[in-house]
Order: sequence, then structure tokens, then C-alpha cells
Amino acid sequence: MLDKLWWKIDRALTLDDCKLSALVCLVDAIRNGTTTLIDHHASPNAIDGSLDAIAEAVLESGLRASLCYEVTDRNGAAGARAGIRENIRFIKRTRNSQFAIRIAASFGLHAPFTVSDKTLEQARAALEGLNSGFHLHVAEDISDEDDSLQKYGMRAADRLEARGILGPKTIIAHGVHLDVGEIETVRRAKAHIVHHPRSNMNNAVGVADVLGML
Repeated sequence: MLDKLWWKIDRALTLDDCKLSALVCLVDAIRNGTTTLIDHHASPNAIDGSLDAIAEAVLESGLRASLCYEVTDRNGAAGARAGIRENIRFIKRTRNSQFAIRIAASFGLHAPFTVSDKTLEQARAALEGLNSGFHLHVAEDISDEDDSLQKYGMRAADRLEARGILGPKTIIAHGVHLDVGEIETVRRAKAHIVHHPRSNMNNAVGVADVLGML
């Protein structure tokens, strides 16, 4: 699903597309009474300034949002470094701008299976001292866990804890295939799991153990 559809769309986005696609989501949010959004963005051929384009759309809509760019190694090391720079630049901008009243920022990572240990360390080091947190997909599909076990000998959330990614400001999206031990790892780190039932049903990846997470 990712490589056949969503990643192709991501690669096609221009900065103008980033703003326009954000406006579509913002209109939908307004229609449904949603006032605040947390967005995880990717446009590998239009990284620099992409969060500014989305922020401009948010400000025009009158809503609030927390934005980040998803860092990944799937487009090469240069793309990963550019994603790190975009996150850090935008986090700093929200601290020194009038629009900080309605725009916040976090540091985006795609998912453990597309982010190497080297890139995780670069991201952690870049964010140090900025009093912000990470936003990433974890265990949305079982392949994320399989990849982590095969490459690193540990499950996805445990690897993130070991690399210093989990913390009170960390947002974990999905968590469909987290096991009991990982849920405890997340709880101990005081990180936050955000459940996405509509997305999970659309992609047929499974059902999160929401009751077990409470």
C-alpha cells in the first residue's frame, strides 16, 4: 500500500500542492467541528519550506495545528538530513514567531522500519535542548515489528526506547501491533499513543488493543 500508492503521491508533491492538500483537510476539519490538528507530513521532493506552506494554510483557516516533517531513510541519506533540518528550522520558527499562538511543532519520524539507528541518533541529537518531542508511526503493520526483530533483535517500541526517542512529549501513531511488553515500555516512558481506527480499517492492518493500552 505504501510503496504502490502513498509514497508515490508524496514524491509528486510540490510546495503549492502541500498547501492545497492541507486546505482540503482543514475544510473537512471545520465541517466536522475539529479545531486542532496534529499533522505528520511528507513531500520528499519539496522538503524545505513544506511546513511553512502547511502553516500558511492553517493560519488562513483559523484553526490550530501541531506540524512536523517525517524523516525517513527511504529516499537516501540526503533526504533524511533535509528532513531533520526542516523539523529543527520549523520548531525554532514557532518559538520566535507571532503565529506560535496557533501553530506548534514537533519532530517527525516516519516509522522504525524506514529509519536507521544512525538517523535516529542524528534526530535525537538535533532535538536535544529544544524542549520538543517526536511524532512517528509505530507498529501500524506487523511488518514494522518483523523488520525491527530481524535487523535489531528487539521489538519496535523497545528499540525506540533504547535509542532515546520515547518520552513524555512523544506521539506514537497507530500502535496496532504493540505487544504487552511494548505497551508497558510506552507507559513507562510516559509517551502517548494515538489510535487511528479509520486509517487502520482502510489499510487492513489490524485492530489496536485499545483496552490494553488504557
